[in-house]
Amino acid sequence: MPNPFNKDKLLSWWLPVIVAIIGSVASFYCWTLLDNREHEYIRQIIRSDVGGVADKSARLMKERIFSLQRIADRWIARGGTPQDGWLADMQNCVKHYPSFQAIEWIDPSSHVRWIAPREGNEAAQDLDVTFEANRKAALEEAKKLNAVCITRNVDIVQGGKGCIIFVPLYVKERFDGFIAGVLNYQKFFAADIADTISSHYAISVYEGDKKIYVLNASDSPDTAGLSQSVDIAFHNKKWRFEASPLSGYLSQKHPLTDKIFFPTGVAIAFLTAGIIYLYQKKNRSGKYLKCSEEGLNIAQGTVYRDNQGKPIRMVGTVQDITDYKRLKDEIRAIARLPSESPNPIIRLAHDGKVLFSNKAGMFVLENCGCYPTQPCKAGDTVAGKWLEYINKALETNDVFKGEEIVSKHIFTLTFVPITEQKYVNIYGVDITERRQTEEKLRKITEAAFDAIIMIDDDGIINYWNHAAETMFGYTQAEAMGKDVHKLVVPAGYKEDYQQGMMQFKATGTGAILGKKVVLQAQKKDGTPFYAEHSFASFQSNNRWNAVSIIRDYTERKQYEEELKRLNETLEQRVAGRTKEILVQNEKLGTLSKAVEQSSTCIVITDSNGTIEYVNPQFIELTGYTQEEAKGQNPRILKSGQTPPERFKELWETITAGETWHGEFTNNKKNGEIYHELGTISPIKNAEGKITHFVAIKNDISGIKSLEAERKRIEDQLSHAQKLESIGKLAGGIAHDFNNMLMAVVGYSNLIQMELAEDNPLRNYTKKILDLTDKSKRLTQSLLTFGRRQPLYLSTVDLNDMVRDLEPLLFKAIGERIRCEMPLSGKSIAIKADSGKLEQVVLNIFMNAVEAMPTGGRLTIRTGVTELDGARAKSFGLGVAGAYALLSVSDTGIGMDEATQEKIFEPFFTTKLRGKGTGLGLAIAYGIVKQHNGTIEVVSKPGKGATFNIYLPISGEKLKEDVAVANRLPSPSLSTQCKTILVAEDEEGVRESIMMVLRQKGFTVIAAVDGEDAINKFEQNKDIIDLLLLDGVMPVKSGKEAYDSIKKIKPGIKALFMSGYTGDEEANRKIQAEGLRFLQKPVPLPEMIEAIWKTMEA
Repeated sequence: MPNPFNKDKLLSWWLPVIVAIIGSVASFYCWTLLDNREHEYIRQIIRSDVGGVADKSARLMKERIFSLQRIADRWIARGGTPQDGWLADMQNCVKHYPSFQAIEWIDPSSHVRWIAPREGNEAAQDLDVTFEANRKAALEEAKKLNAVCITRNVDIVQGGKGCIIFVPLYVKERFDGFIAGVLNYQKFFAADIADTISSHYAISVYEGDKKIYVLNASDSPDTAGLSQSVDIAFHNKKWRFEASPLSGYLSQKHPLTDKIFFPTGVAIAFLTAGIIYLYQKKNRSGKYLKCSEEGLNIAQGTVYRDNQGKPIRMVGTVQDITDYKRLKDEIRAIARLPSESPNPIIRLAHDGKVLFSNKAGMFVLENCGCYPTQPCKAGDTVAGKWLEYINKALETNDVFKGEEIVSKHIFTLTFVPITEQKYVNIYGVDITERRQTEEKLRKITEAAFDAIIMIDDDGIINYWNHAAETMFGYTQAEAMGKDVHKLVVPAGYKEDYQQGMMQFKATGTGAILGKKVVLQAQKKDGTPFYAEHSFASFQSNNRWNAVSIIRDYTERKQYEEELKRLNETLEQRVAGRTKEILVQNEKLGTLSKAVEQSSTCIVITDSNGTIEYVNPQFIELTGYTQEEAKGQNPRILKSGQTPPERFKELWETITAGETWHGEFTNNKKNGEIYHELGTISPIKNAEGKITHFVAIKNDISGIKSLEAERKRIEDQLSHAQKLESIGKLAGGIAHDFNNMLMAVVGYSNLIQMELAEDNPLRNYTKKILDLTDKSKRLTQSLLTFGRRQPLYLSTVDLNDMVRDLEPLLFKAIGERIRCEMPLSGKSIAIKADSGKLEQVVLNIFMNAVEAMPTGGRLTIRTGVTELDGARAKSFGLGVAGAYALLSVSDTGIGMDEATQEKIFEPFFTTKLRGKGTGLGLAIAYGIVKQHNGTIEVVSKPGKGATFNIYLPISGEKLKEDVAVANRLPSPSLSTQCKTILVAEDEEGVRESIMMVLRQKGFTVIAAVDGEDAINKFEQNKDIIDLLLLDGVMPVKSGKEAYDSIKKIKPGIKALFMSGYTGDEEANRKIQAEGLRFLQKPVPLPEMIEAIWKTMEA
């Protein structure tokens, strides 16, 4: 019976089983380690990526906050900003930073007043920002601290989620509200940050415990514990970015070797166990295990032998292990990568034990001073600061970097904690050459005499060499990390610098990049100085940086100014010395060089007066060349306007050896007249004999023109003074004359009232009234001429106005002038001041008469003409359509274009002195312009002239002429109990008014002046219903009397009248108070009508 515990048989079964179990466990352990390492590697990648997203988010937020601060700085620097300029500036800012939903100005009452862009943000206009506690708290915090403050996550009134950045505005001590930037999270994260985010992650952004945004949202939770988070902070805001890998990303990141490592290890373990089993069996029963020479095939079989032991047959199997062999080689190659790396790779346990180190890592360990023995090997333990690094990495679970100097080599070491297995991987890079290069560069920059400054795209200084310390006065510690514009840019230039930085930040370009420019800078103590800058730009970490090499330009500037001053002094000395030499030199050629570039004409003749030399100024002034003038006598310049006696005096003076001074009126070569002031002196030789004459002459044509202009202005002033005197005289005459006309009108009205309708005497009184009306217009024309009459518009017929002027016009022409008046057959209604428009026609008519001294034909036409838009615009009328046309034509001497351009200028006249003022056409032009019309002149020399007057047509109907008698109102019972106080200093006017009023049933109380009116009113204040006051009276004027009476009885009604007050201010006050004013002479029916209207008002 066989022994079940046979040793050989036991080994043949259990040894392979044990080998298979141990191999499988070892494979599982190695696969677990490999999987953990892979997961840690993925965590590092995720941590790095989410850190990049967080860093970019923080940088972009700071950029947007800084842009709002710059807007606030400009507001504060200017003391406020106009709304249009602010909106344009904000439109550009929103365009540059599209994640801003809006940029707003919030006034001190916390209401949104300005907003850009307006479109899409209408809901925020005039919004009270304190309506919600979150916003209110941020506002109050920003105002209290005078610092930027940001709200927590809020619902934007325009729609969506976001936050609001508040920047307070304090102009000196005045609070101007806030600049507010409304940041839309959707635009910020989805547009500005999205390009940074890998599609392999789902990233959530938290503010505190509240999730405010999700990018690449996924329904698959993180089951592998690979999520990583990074915190950022800016001002009062904190965000946490948490990234989780998506399932597709994990499948990509797990390599094939990880997936097949464990089953392959198990297969190898069982294969090894089988080999052991077969080997044992062969030794026992003639079986054997054989491998081919290549080691690629495994063969096993059984040999059958006969009784003599000879083999008679063999039965066996063959297995292909080529893939297994290749996979094993790949695993070995991957395992060799850390060992073959030229950079240090070290793995240290939490207690400092060396778990792994390649050759470069051993070099670091042996020479870093933290290793107790040399040479080192796996299993040894490090000491000192490396243990601190290991503990720090494992405690914080953060990757950090450090530097280590090892045997004159500098390494950057990255410590990556693997917290689950409690070890730290250390990856090193030899940066010795880079540091040596940096050190060389640093020594070069520090040894440079020029300041070298480096800034980022926010203007923050990140390099400041020793020369910069010396130049600006700031130490490196004071300058690093500061805004360069606040440190070294003078206040007046900061805005220009900041605008340039905005362009540089966006595009990396600028107007001064790549150029050498001289700019003003400022030292620490505030001293300004000039500095020469050379700018260049480069990119680092996806941000633009600029480096400037600066040289103090002060000494060079002073040197340049000193050099300029020395050059000027030298030039002055050279000029002085040259002048001395030229004065002393007796030769004509030397003298010609001295005067070659003179601005004064110099002519040198021989003793007989023959020209030998003229300088370039003479050639330029007269037009004669050097060749044309030489050999000629100065008589070639004679114009015939210089008296012959002057030439005789000149010749006698210079031939006597004396110098002559005087003026000439000469002719240029082209015939143009010019004036000269000349000094002619003899030139004598050593013996005292006259050999030459030199003439130094200056063109004084400009001075002569100025003298003529001065004379013309004096004449104009004289005319203006005369006109002012005439105006004053006209005002005085008008008052008295209108008073007399008022009396005539009054008594004429009384006579008409007494006469029967069929009485022939009524025609005489009517003629008297017509003549007084024309006299009234004549007085108004006189006042207009003196510029003391306002414009009184009424609807008149242009044809009737011209017909009324006909008798006056025909009296003004002589027998040799024929006047024709082909007027329009239809009435032409215009809104005009008849008196002033008659003056226009009269002025143009008289001008035409004077243009035909030998007789001719003068034509006055009226009509209606259509002006299109272009023609109306060229006349300055603006509106196209129908216009009234008044045309005055003559067949006189006509005018050239130059005269036509000046004809309407005040004081311009072509008449001889004393024959005209030059004001007639100027006044006419002004009156037509007052009527919203224009004057067109069509003329040619010798062809006569036509003045076309265009006036707007009135839409009002013409009033029919009603007989005076018919206009006189009948007595009314309502007037029987009315009492009127009449104050008039002219007795005849006063009596006529009183008689008419009494006939109309009024009770009348008379006063002879303003003071008397006040006294009479005090005596009869209870019965007086109306004041009829003359505007100009002795003692007190009508307005002064009215003001005193109004204090006695407020609300008293008054009616003013005057021939001419002469006080425009008083007239304006009367009209401003809504009081009626009648211009004398006024027909009594109109006066009665005005009295009734005043009393009924």
